[in-house]
Parts: sequence; structure tokens; C-alpha cells
Amino acid sequence: MAIDQSEYIELKNCPLCGSSEKHLLFKAHDLLMGQPGEFGVEQCLQCDFRFTNPRPPAESIFDYYTKNYHCYRDDGICTNKTIESSTSEKTVSNECLKYSFYGGFWGSRGWVIPNLSKGATVLELGCGSGGFVRECVSRGWNTIGTDLNRDLQSNIFNMGAKFIETNLPSINLPDNHLDAVFAWQVLEHLYQPIETLEEIKRVLKPQGIFAFSVPNSDCWQFHLFKNKWAGLQVPTHVSHFSEKSIRQVVEKSGLNIVEIYGQNTIGCLYPSILFWSGKTSVTLSQQWTPINFINKLVDRFLSIFVSLIFGKNQAERLTVICVKEENQI
Repeated sequence: MAIDQSEYIELKNCPLCGSSEKHLLFKAHDLLMGQPGEFGVEQCLQCDFRFTNPRPPAESIFDYYTKNYHCYRDDGICTNKTIESSTSEKTVSNECLKYSFYGGFWGSRGWVIPNLSKGATVLELGCGSGGFVRECVSRGWNTIGTDLNRDLQSNIFNMGAKFIETNLPSINLPDNHLDAVFAWQVLEHLYQPIETLEEIKRVLKPQGIFAFSVPNSDCWQFHLFKNKWAGLQVPTHVSHFSEKSIRQVVEKSGLNIVEIYGQNTIGCLYPSILFWSGKTSVTLSQQWTPINFINKLVDRFLSIFVSLIFGKNQAERLTVICVKEENQI
């Protein structure tokens, strides 16, 4: 059960730069999971970082995730279906580091798949019901998943992967252990994102890859819908990143950014319109659009149309690719 509002933590300073100069953008409520409470979304006047304030204590945040949270649902997507069905794969190459990435961008999916060899060891933070874990296992990688919801570990085991219990920012793995770490729509949930990225750098091997995605709080939907934007998801989203603040967080961690690009999807648009029109809750099917042929066509058409109007930097999600350089500890 969600805690009483009197127990919320009020931040006096920006969690990114430490400045005390900030202002309230708007008040917001939990529209996706329907938990009680009112939460401010504030912006730092020094570095422009946006964050939820006040927020529940970190030790109580799991109480705000319901059993119907969409990441806890196994959608049953078969191995490679998302990647192989996409005709718009994103490829990023770096001749010096000799790797490339592929991402399918249909509907609610947007993954980056590095060309690691079989036997590589990878970790997914916030693995949920295991859709991406299944993809990694199918490629012959030694796959580890971790999630706040420990009830999901049997799903992960059944896919042929390991599940470890870890309390972020700490990751219960040795130094220089992993070839890649993935975190799809996770960093916005973390109370200590910089410390978590520093820990990711520690467990990565030299030239190890960290790929992640976050909602883009600089997108047109955020500015149009404000507290009705489905990508806001207070209070479980405690950080509301832009490209600028993502660069600041990664820079502070010591990892190096290879590329940031907009994830070409409009998955938050429909539920945002419903909230904007006055609905106080939406069904699971309205929150999480099934990936089928018709939805792919609609998503692709609307995504291209929106990008032509607002520009490619107005995507509702940002995907980030980082690397740990050879000389980094």
C-alpha cells in the first residue's frame, strides 16, 4: 500500500547539480497505476534537470507498482520477432571499436542489439517479465536479469538465464565481468542514477557496452500534455531526462557516449490523449499496444508524420549507447 503523503521526501536541492534554485512546472498524480498522492515536477534553474519532488522514500517505492504494471506482463513475443520484422533497423558503427548496434522500433519496443559473440556475458537491469532476456538467450549469451520485483525470477530462470538480487546502485557482480549492460526505460526510476552508472562502469569489461533508453522530457508531448503525459508516470519516474541531462549524468559517471538518438515511436500518444480528454484511468490494452501488423503501420505512419512536424529530436524516447574505454577502471 502506498505510504502517507506526510512521509514523502522533499528535495531542497537539484539531485543532479546540487543547486537550490528550482521552480515547479506542475503538480501530477499517478494516472497509469492509480496510486494515491500528489507529486510535483520541478526543474532546476541552473542545469534544467527535471525531477519529481516530493517523492516517496526509496525503500517504499515498490509499493507504487501494481501487479498489472505492464513490464511485469510476459507478452509472449517469440525470439527475434521484433528485430527481424523491423524494416527500419538503426545501425550505429564505430570502426575504431569494431562493433555495431541494431534496434527494432515498432510500437512499444526499441532495443539495441550489439554484435557480441556467443558466450558473451550480459546483464539487463529492470528485466521485468523477460522479453529482452529471451532475445539475449536466443543469441547464445550468458544472460543475467535483475528487477525490483523478485517474483519474476522463475520466469527468467525458465528462459535459461540467471536472476540476481541486487539493490541499486550496488550490482552484486565482480569488476570487469560483463560484455554489455542494458536498461530499457529504467534510469528514470532510479533514485541514484549517477552512482548506478558508476557501478555499471565498474562491472563492465574494457570496451564493454551500456545501452539504455529513457522517456524524453523535452519532447512535444511533454510540453503539450504536461501532467497528463503518459510518459510522466509519477511517482515511479523520479527523473525526467532530456538529452542535455542524460549527457550530464553519463559524463559524471565516467562512461563515454557513442550516440544518442530518438526512438521513433508514439506509444505514449494514445493514453495521453485519453488522460487529456478527462479519463482518470486507462485499461491495460490502452497502456500497452500489441505489436501486430496494423499497429506497426499506424505507428510508423504517425511517427514519421510527427517527426516531420516537430523534428527528429522530439521523439518521446531517447536511446543512448555508451562504452567503457580501455583505460577506464
